[in-house]
Amino acid sequence: MVKKSVKNGAKKIKKEVVDKEISIKKVDDNEPSWYHYVIVLLFFGSVFWVVWFAFSFYDEQPIDIHNSSNVVLHKYPYVVGNVTYNIYFQNSVDEIESMDFVVEPNKLDVLNTRRFVMSFMDYNGADNGEVTKSSTKVISFLKNVYRFKFDKDSFKMINESNCSTSSINYKVVLFNPYSNVTGVFYNNSNGCIEFLADSPDKIVSLSDKFIYDVINAK
Repeated sequence: MVKKSVKNGAKKIKKEVVDKEISIKKVDDNEPSWYHYVIVLLFFGSVFWVVWFAFSFYDEQPIDIHNSSNVVLHKYPYVVGNVTYNIYFQNSVDEIESMDFVVEPNKLDVLNTRRFVMSFMDYNGADNGEVTKSSTKVISFLKNVYRFKFDKDSFKMINESNCSTSSINYKVVLFNPYSNVTGVFYNNSNGCIEFLADSPDKIVSLSDKFIYDVINAK
């Protein structure tokens, strides 16, 4: 009788431990990671932008197309050797060239690194969509034209990765649409690249200006 009671007690304790482990696992499984947040950030409103910026590699005729939101996208052929990358800008070339945004990093500044870490802030709903479009364009450009690799460790929140954690070999790229200045700024000492805008609606045009200046750098 005593053995049976001890045996039943052991089963009960074991069951409680298992239940506790399951409960903990459920809580952990439901808690979103920073990576999940960034996936939502980049997916929000960006499906079409990823598609059109995935490039049509060998079509050399520059044309304008309309996306599902009836926004004109301007195709710009960028020739590297025997390969033509068709880059789609939200702004025309004339508009981009007339922009007075500061773009500090040159092509060497951009390419002289092993990889990039994209850093994001907390954004409002509409602002989030603008940052999504801007960052998606920059990521697609770096990935498809210059062959940089991006994985789950390439996306961080600003409290994890920022200019203080940047280095030349692992450059942090920060998107901040709440600044008091507009431009792409570069820190020569640690390689940090900041996309700063004084209003969220400028940050997509800022990515156009950045990409255009990099590919046309002498």
